[in-house]
Amino acid sequence: MVQRDTKVSLGYKKIESLVVPQSLDAPKIKRGRDERVCSLAVITAEGGAVRWRDDGVAPTPTDGMPLQAGSTLVYDGNLAKIQFIGQLPLAKLNVTFYE
Repeated sequence: MVQRDTKVSLGYKKIESLVVPQSLDAPKIKRGRDERVCSLAVITAEGGAVRWRDDGVAPTPTDGMPLQAGSTLVYDGNLAKIQFIGQLPLAKLNVTFYE
């Protein structure tokens, strides 16, 4: 039998205004006295392509890593640093956070 690492969903967020760079504002996890930020996000672009950066520099509509509409990014880097911007005004993000 193969054992899988099952993730626990911590919530969903839709980001509809991507005309300026937006961060994810990942939810925090409380376990007793400990508090930490979730470790993984599944991010899907909708309505138009977006660009993202996670190096502390804000993306622009022409600079950053592209994510096409309908594509999904599974991101397990520093969720506090990643930012997104739409390449077109109608771009949106659907984000689910996991522990």
